[in-house]
Amino acid sequence: MSTAPHQHTVPRPHRSLHLAWWSLGLFPVAFVAAMVLGEGIPAWFGYNEPSLDTTPWYVIGLAGLSALLVFASPVLVTAHFSRQAAQEGEPDARLPLLVVGIVVGAFVLLNLFGALAQLLF
Repeated sequence: MSTAPHQHTVPRPHRSLHLAWWSLGLFPVAFVAAMVLGEGIPAWFGYNEPSLDTTPWYVIGLAGLSALLVFASPVLVTAHFSRQAAQEGEPDARLPLLVVGIVVGAFVLLNLFGALAQLLF
């Protein structure tokens, strides 16, 4: 019989939920990257001042879709940790995911309304 102590790994309480909330800190970085990408793609195609009148639709679409994907990428991290927190029995495990959905939804709606306003006026 061994007298060596057994090492038990005890999960820290609320760790996954805390990581889910901390993953929201990735959004400022993703926002900056999305803005750089959204402005950089038209510039790469030679449109330094992109507008809906002078820039082809496919360049605007590529820039917009790329920026949206980059901005929404932290959702995957938040979803992962929220799912882990739910498996650990945390009652508010889905709350960070709800906040992420609202943030990404607002970003999409504001950009769509901005583009629509630019088309109409």
